[in-house]
Amino acid sequence: FGWKPEELIGRSMRVLFRSQKEFEREGKRFYAQLMNRQTYSIEFTYRHRDGHDVVCLTSVSRIKEPHAEGSASLVATHTDITELKRAEKHLRESQRMLSTLMGNLPGMAYRRRPGKEWPVEFISEGSFDLTGYRPADLIDSRVTSYRQLIHPSDRKWVWDTVKESLKAGKRFEMMY
Repeated sequence: FGWKPEELIGRSMRVLFRSQKEFEREGKRFYAQLMNRQTYSIEFTYRHRDGHDVVCLTSVSRIKEPHAEGSASLVATHTDITELKRAEKHLRESQRMLSTLMGNLPGMAYRRRPGKEWPVEFISEGSFDLTGYRPADLIDSRVTSYRQLIHPSDRKWVWDTVKESLKAGKRFEMMY
């Protein structure tokens, strides 16, 4: 948060919040959650000393004071997940762009796992125009397997070509 430990000792946690209103609202929420449990965790955005936002996974625990009846202290840990949240946002955007690309691709693109029936993990929307099956029909072989789409006389050749190419680490292209 940009503070030295000695600068925060004895100060209100208010300095880590973006406003007094946010501090009061979130403080009430933390305490309300802790009334029913020993610990509470939440993702929350705090303010760094220089003013930029810091996204943290905050865990708060209630610790009973051994010599003070009914009294408890709070212990909080804050794990900076700002970069993780930024990476998740970029990943979602990349997935959205890939989905748009795949949706406009003439033909069909797919990703499959190893296995006798060639189970498909992902397949583009072009599968319907090419095969008559919607992507959901082919994912995990729900209606039919990818292997069943290949003409029986081509199956062994396709299987062998894919296996050899993968083993050699080479790109391959086939028409079948």
